[in-house]
Amino acid sequence: MPTIYPGGGTPPTSLPMLLTAKALLHPVRSFLQITQLLTFWAARYRQRRALARLDARLLRDIGITHYDAKREAEKPFWQD
Repeated sequence: MPTIYPGGGTPPTSLPMLLTAKALLHPVRSFLQITQLLTFWAARYRQRRALARLDARLLRDIGITHYDAKREAEKPFWQD
């Protein structure tokens, strides 16, 4: 299930990628990228919690099985 990125575009994928030596030369940009990553992770967490709360009828409406919803909801927020 794709996660909707609140800021649009492609989100940063991991914290280690953001903390490279080149990135640290631009502290403002690095701070903004880390902020985007945290925002993305928070949205993913909320979406997975919302998915876990859907009943069988709503899951059927969106074409997801209970098993798929449970598997997605149990993933850590940092995992795709």
